[in-house]
Amino acid sequence: MAQFTQAAIRQTLLLLLEQTPLDKITVKMIVDACGISRNTFYYHYEDIPSLLQDVLRQELARVNSATATQENWRDQVLQLLNTIGAHRQVYDRIYHSSYRESLQNDIQHTIFQFSLSAVQSTGGQALGQPLQETIAAFFSSAILGVCSQWLDSGADEPPEALIRRMSVFDGLLEQAVAKGIDLGK
Repeated sequence: MAQFTQAAIRQTLLLLLEQTPLDKITVKMIVDACGISRNTFYYHYEDIPSLLQDVLRQELARVNSATATQENWRDQVLQLLNTIGAHRQVYDRIYHSSYRESLQNDIQHTIFQFSLSAVQSTGGQALGQPLQETIAAFFSSAILGVCSQWLDSGADEPPEALIRRMSVFDGLLEQAVAKGIDLGK
């Protein structure tokens, strides 16, 4: 029952975000819309920021699970961008609120996992973990930068076009892994 209630609270926040700026949403609005008591809300969440963090992690976990079988980072990032695009108003309200940093951190973590997988599948298994993570951090920062520009500009460009532009990173990734392998010899 607790998981059902938490899911209902998360869904209610997402529905409210479709219509209301995040900074204007109150616990009272959530409990009224969800049909629960304030005590029930506080049993599950400390406050709205903790609820938001749970919502973001759940949404990004869905993206991770949907992309687990995809071979390349471009397909994984495309899935992430399509998820953001499908809930554009929600992400836009979070992105343009005081919770922007939390959203960016969660997206960066997700992109880092995609990048680390890309490093490993591009021959990076021969590299030590620290070098794999260094290369993945570089590429995840670059991808996040492009995604942040996309969000800043209103996310109007189709995600497929953005991914096409980011495909220039493929050659750079291969070069970085090859250089890392050369350094290890």
